[in-house]
Parts: sequence; structure tokens; C-alpha cells
Amino acid sequence: MSTPEPYNATIVDWRDVNPAAAVFRVKLDSGAPPTFEPGQYATLGLPRDHPPVENPDEFAAGDPRWKKLCRREYSIASKPGGDTLEFYTVHVRDGKLTSKLWHDKSGGRVWVDPHIKGEFTLQRIPTGQNLVMIATGTGISPYLSMLRTYGGTGRWERFVIVHGVRTADDLGYDRQLRDIAEADSTFKYVPICSREPDAGPWGGLHGRVTDLLHPDRFESMLGVPFDAERCHVYLCGNPRMVDDSEALLQARGFVTHTRQQPGSIHFERYW
Repeated sequence: MSTPEPYNATIVDWRDVNPAAAVFRVKLDSGAPPTFEPGQYATLGLPRDHPPVENPDEFAAGDPRWKKLCRREYSIASKPGGDTLEFYTVHVRDGKLTSKLWHDKSGGRVWVDPHIKGEFTLQRIPTGQNLVMIATGTGISPYLSMLRTYGGTGRWERFVIVHGVRTADDLGYDRQLRDIAEADSTFKYVPICSREPDAGPWGGLHGRVTDLLHPDRFESMLGVPFDAERCHVYLCGNPRMVDDSEALLQARGFVTHTRQQPGSIHFERYW
């Protein structure tokens, strides 16, 4: 019989982005999180019959309900070396894990797998490249970790984050990224909203991220050459966005990276 897993971390900070999205940080009981590469993910878990935070002792370590943890993978938004791990998530209606997280919020107890995993990193990318990081929704998380880790170090020539969302209140890191872009000439932030009314207060781009994957708009809006030899494109988020973007890029000469064939398209699908 396997040993039941106890809680091993606490939610120490919670910021509501909007009623259905939040940024939160967890601190492991053992101290600093394991070493990881920016772009990797951690697995969080809660028992399916998770107790409210005010009754944390309801489930003893040997309780059989620990054997069936509800687990979900979350890309890490923080940089390595800190004392917490940061995540950006949406509240999935009737979601088995997010509903429990929203119930507890700050102060809640969770289980974090100590083995951080994933290959959606910059390890295979040479220094000094143009990097275009395209995300929808919470798919921006791995790019935040990369930017927070390597920004200002000369790791790239240009680092562009394109963040596609429905409405402006879904832009969970908007102010932070605008501030970084003002201070760092190698970084550009391009938010784009698909459901903001043209006559509304949103003064940014309207449409979908795929609208920018055409040579004229790509170079003028993103500030980097639309050239597979000089640019790597990362895709993270909605699977349909990933598929559509991959097809548009391949039509322009970009090649999808695999273990057998190096290329300049890299992707990670969410849900």
C-alpha cells in the first residue's frame, strides 16, 4: 500500500485578477522550492474531499482519502531561486481542483510535487536570438518566468510577449509588463483582446494573436524579422490557437522543433 501524501505547502499570497482568474504563490514547508528551469511546470494536488482551511486537521496523514489526490499541472510564473512558486490560473466551473483553491485562497494548504518537470524552456536556444512568445490566457506564465530570470542579462536580442485574451481584465500582468517594457529596450509587450468593443475604453489591439502572424503585421507590430533563421516562436495556451499559429508559421517557412529535427516553432498546449 502506498504512503498517503500530506499537504506540504501553503498558499501565502492570492491576487484576484478578475472573478475567474487569480495569481497565487505557494511556500513549501521544507523551505525553498526545488531548482527548475524557466518554462517548466509543477504539479499541485488536493484530496478530492478537501477540507476547508479552518479544519486542516480533519484529514490525518494516514487518512485513506489522501490516496486519491486531484492533481493538475501549472506552469511556474516566478523565477528560480525564490522562496515561493507563483502560478496564474483560471477558475474552471465545477473544476475539481480550482474550485477548491478558490474556496481556500490565501492560507490554504496544498500538495506540491517536489519534482518539477517540462521541456518548454530556452535551454536549446542559442544566446542572442529573437524570441517571440505567443500566449492565450494563463499560457503567459512560462514566459514570465523566462523574462524575470533572463531579462537584462543579454540572453536574447529581442524578447516579445504577445498575450491574447478576451477582455482587458483578463490581462493578469498588464501593468507589470508595461513597466518592464518601458525600462528594457530588448523587451516588447503586445496585448491583444478579441472581445473588447471597438468603441470601448480599451485602446490596444483588437483581434486574435493569429492576426499578427502575417509578414507585414509581424514585423511592424512585434519589431522583429519574420524570418525562421533569425527568430524562434513559442506558442502556449489554447490548443486551437497553437494549431492555427503553427500552420501559419509553417506556411512561411518555420519548422516545428522535435527531438529528431531542430526547428524554430516550440509549443505547449493547455488543457
